[in-house]
This record gives sequence, C-alpha cells and structure tokens, in this order.
Amino acid sequence: MASVSSLSPPTPFVTASSSLGNSVRVLNVNSNATIATLKAPPSEVEVSQMHFDPKREITVQETEIVCSKGPQTLWSARISGKVTILAGNGNFWAVGCEDGCLQIYTKCGRRAMPTMMMGYATTFVDCDECWTLLLVTRKGSLY
Repeated sequence: MASVSSLSPPTPFVTASSSLGNSVRVLNVNSNATIATLKAPPSEVEVSQMHFDPKREITVQETEIVCSKGPQTLWSARISGKVTILAGNGNFWAVGCEDGCLQIYTKCGRRAMPTMMMGYATTFVDCDECWTLLLVTRKGSLY
C-alpha cells in the first residue's frame, strides 16, 4: 500500500511517498520517473555465536534497508526488528519499526539523528522536502 505525500514540497519536481509495505519510491512529478527506491524486506538470522541452550536455536529478526536507483545500490543498512512503515523524499528517509523505534536517514544513507523511541509502532508517516515529518503512532499520538 503506497500513497503520495499530501505535504507540498517547495519544488514541483520531486514528491515524497510513504508505504506500509516493504518498499517506497521518490518520484519526479513531471516525468513520473523514479529518483530512488527504498526497500526493507524482513529476514530472520540465526545467532550461532550465542549458546545459551545447545538444544535451542536462537534467531533474531532484522531488516536490511536498501536504497537503490534502478539496478544500482546507493546505500544499505541493517537494523534489528521488523520494518512496518517507510517514507521518503529527496532529502531524507524515515523508517518505522514494529517495536516503536523510528530511524531517520539522509539521502546518502547516514543516520540523521539517533534512534527515536515513539513508544508504539508508527501507523502513518509523511514527509516533505522542507525536512518536515508527520507521524502517527498506533496509540494515536501525533508528532
């Protein structure tokens, strides 16, 4: 499920988008061409270095976030937890996880700020080119 941003960007050329799925695209409004795509498919990783109980396997859920432009990968990052919502524009990307944390990445893939704990999972997120972020949590809090 994807939606085009309702916040108006200062330039008419780029629009932000948000998604409850595993990917989100930033589009050029005039040509409808994809500027960049952010994907975050969930995966489970077996933790073999920890041996609390040799009869029991321990798995950790983590997500690899990949930003690409066509076939070229621009940057990637790994975070613990399952990504539930993504949003982005020409300046930054917002990644919300089911444990209530929110991570903001620059367009180059650097973390713009420390992880923010919202308390509840994000159900809606929207952003614009002016670094404005709108966020609604599962509890109904608006940030």
